[in-house]
Amino acid sequence: MDFKSQYEAYENSKRVTQIADNETSERLKIPVGSEYTIFPPPSTKQEAFERLKMYTGIIHLDSYVKAFRQRFPINLRTLSDELKTLDAFIVEAEELSTVDAFTNKSGSSVKRNHYEYLKWKYGYYENLEFNDYDFFSADAEFVYGKYFLYKKWLQEQIGVLTPKKQVNIVDRHKEDLKYHEKINPKKNITVFERIKRELNTIHWVIISQSLTKKNDVDNIINEDGRFCRIINLRSDRELISLEEYKQHYTERFENANTNVLVKNELIEIYRTALVIKKMYDETLTYSNPLVKDLFDSYQDNPKLLSEDIAFRTMIVLVVDYRVQNILFGYDSNSNDQNTVFTVRNFNYQVFNDELIGYCYSLINFINTFEIPELSYKGNEETIWLKDDLEVNVINVLQQPITNLDLSEQERKIIEAIEDHLPEGYFTGNSYEIIKSNLLEYFLNNSFPKFISKINTIRINKKKIGWGLSCLFKELKSKPLSIDYILFAKNIDKFENEIVENGNFQKSNLYKYMTERPRK
Repeated sequence: MDFKSQYEAYENSKRVTQIADNETSERLKIPVGSEYTIFPPPSTKQEAFERLKMYTGIIHLDSYVKAFRQRFPINLRTLSDELKTLDAFIVEAEELSTVDAFTNKSGSSVKRNHYEYLKWKYGYYENLEFNDYDFFSADAEFVYGKYFLYKKWLQEQIGVLTPKKQVNIVDRHKEDLKYHEKINPKKNITVFERIKRELNTIHWVIISQSLTKKNDVDNIINEDGRFCRIINLRSDRELISLEEYKQHYTERFENANTNVLVKNELIEIYRTALVIKKMYDETLTYSNPLVKDLFDSYQDNPKLLSEDIAFRTMIVLVVDYRVQNILFGYDSNSNDQNTVFTVRNFNYQVFNDELIGYCYSLINFINTFEIPELSYKGNEETIWLKDDLEVNVINVLQQPITNLDLSEQERKIIEAIEDHLPEGYFTGNSYEIIKSNLLEYFLNNSFPKFISKINTIRINKKKIGWGLSCLFKELKSKPLSIDYILFAKNIDKFENEIVENGNFQKSNLYKYMTERPRK
């Protein structure tokens, strides 16, 4: 079916029959009482998106394809050159701020379409409250039709004309990468831009785990996404230099004649990190039933941890601080020729929670500046952050736990914690923090979303590890679980230990928790 037939078929399916009254009769020049049809406007956000994808967007797509066919013959060279013009526009758009795009701070009509592209790509309209009049502007429809639907059509035509031996998805990623590196030579960028791109990388890691090939308009992933336990970041530049970033902004904040610019940068970083943190909480924690079911299956059948390690591993290729490719299904130690092209000078193996930990660090660091715009009580984002981090962490996790009003089960857990992990092992309020976290875990089978660092005295780390192990055996009566072992990394003695989800029994941390220390 051609494009015109598609959108006309959709329109016909949505038309509603009505009976002409006097006013309609005069306006349409038809007899009173005769039947006529209307194409009613969308009444919900879902209907608005459906009409854009099935009708308005297809109309735009049809016009671009017709214009291309009228000007050029269909071959690999003409299609590729047309695609390059769209890619150049997208590169320009990615250099701009999503905050400016979402708050309509375009400043110039020249950038209007660039901002619309960012709105589409980063979920502005999905989050926008529906109104029944012009929910999508003409600019929004234009950009969606050209830079998403038309781009996809060009890529599909190139795929059809490309010799079969070159159609392999990884081969195409290689070619895309070569082209990207050619038109985007390395250049010095600001710390602010580095942080924004790194946050965008984390954003991609999160959304890709629930993204399908069908909906991947940027052709980043090699196959449908799924929850991954291991993320291999491979970058041509060093990533996440947190201490460098802290020093940079501290010096600028203290020495600048005016703090307006640095405050605006910190506010944008802060809000972006918040959005990512919220997305992580909703999709990659136990609040997502699919994630909970997965980890429950590991509890029931520990062999699955090693059997599906490759399936639940992703390789993320980052070039000039931008995600170029995400390859699912390759083991971290894979020598597969399809992944050789991703190896770079800086290669990191991380977990989802470690990447979100980076977001937390940025949020907490920026909070130290006490920026008024981020502490105003009318700011919904700030209230949400204060509630989640400060109230829950400070007022709950760091308050002493007493035996008052404790249930019998809670009292039993607290007594077991105090038996196996003496208060003298810890400094400051760390003992109350670890007790609160462990109480939450043994009551609800999950740890809190945010866990403060737990500091200890100078002590043999095996004593703490053994205490944790004995506590688990007493209250759970089964082998140590991966989430319990990963929790131990919040303790300063173990924070630098490397734990591979699928092979955690061979880690040093596992040994510290299973070998009895000398007296």
